Amino acid sequence: LPPWRADGERGGVEGSSGWQCVRVLPDDGGWHYQILDHVYSITGGVRPIRPLFTTQDTSFYAAQVQNGSFVEARFITDGAGVCNLVGISLRNSGPKQAQTSTLNSEATVTLLKGLKDIVIRQYIDQSASKKYAAWVDALDPRVIAKLDGGIASYLSWGLSQVARDKHLYVHAPEELDYQVTRYGDRQPSHTVNGANNQICDPGFEARILEGNIGLMTMTAFSDPPCLAKELELAMSKLSTTRALIIDVRLGSGGDGSVVDQIVNYMYDKPTHLTSSVRRGEGGTDIITKNVTKPKALSETIALIPLYVLSSSRTFSAGEALVFSLADRATIIGETTRGGGHSTELRLLPHGFSISLPVGKTIGASTGKGWETTGVIPDEPMDSNVSLKMLLKRLRRE
Repeated sequence: LPPWRADGERGGVEGSSGWQCVRVLPDDGGWHYQILDHVYSITGGVRPIRPLFTTQDTSFYAAQVQNGSFVEARFITDGAGVCNLVGISLRNSGPKQAQTSTLNSEATVTLLKGLKDIVIRQYIDQSASKKYAAWVDALDPRVIAKLDGGIASYLSWGLSQVARDKHLYVHAPEELDYQVTRYGDRQPSHTVNGANNQICDPGFEARILEGNIGLMTMTAFSDPPCLAKELELAMSKLSTTRALIIDVRLGSGGDGSVVDQIVNYMYDKPTHLTSSVRRGEGGTDIITKNVTKPKALSETIALIPLYVLSSSRTFSAGEALVFSLADRATIIGETTRGGGHSTELRLLPHGFSISLPVGKTIGASTGKGWETTGVIPDEPMDSNVSLKMLLKRLRRE
């Protein structure tokens, strides 16, 4: 594991890296927490490299790939502003694979051919797939081979310049085990305080604030075994409030089924909100209607005024939640990042792989999604103050 401690005390191996959780007191009051990417130096101790993110959430994660292993840590905070490390998971890629991200010119030709073929046949946007293919065709395999271990990074960067799809990435062989785990089993095992106890994080926190205002803060979009039960308990608690806020400002990618489960509580009758589109064989799109399935509590919750907070960091599954509630809620904050495609892992020659967008979500009435454009809020506002301003308004009413 990366040799670091949440309290920032020194300890570790020269040049090793990890995170440091620090407390920040902003101008508007209240505790914020900043996760710093850092390296350890025997002479200088922990040296911060850059802040990864700053958050007001009471539960959040940090993750990185280091030396072939994927490390994920969970932090929780308390009312006194203390940042605690409570869970950690390690997915080790095991022995070095035979494949390597260093290729000769002949192998590079095979890789580029495989990349072009899979994008042409399976990428969700057929017009964009032709642009991607043309870019790959224009590459000189001899030049690409000289990139040594940077081939995957270069291909990812180049593809991102063609059509700006934020979900499209090429992965080097040493990343493959992590990607298979990520796409195959989304539920990492966590330990609590060093013990082997399994914990189940539903990915959200539900609270009732002053003025009987409900707040549901999304911290992750995974679908653990406890989700349905925890969601029902949270919605039962929130069903007694006079206004409900769903905070998706830091909501990023994950499992789209989580979005469906939340949205089911917000409508009291089956409602066709969106449709899922997948690229079928022969270039024909396969369209599936997404219709809400109301719960017992839906009749009550559907009557509660609903507000959704978004930011420029809200992405993918987080955006899907904002998009799905656009007709039901008042969206406040910033335009989201614009990642409207769903991805699957596909293998490429020589151990490389690609996170390939194979689907998208569109509105039932418009036939359009939010890829590249993002979800535009009803009330544009700086996301750093949107919760504070909305609470102030609701408490006056």
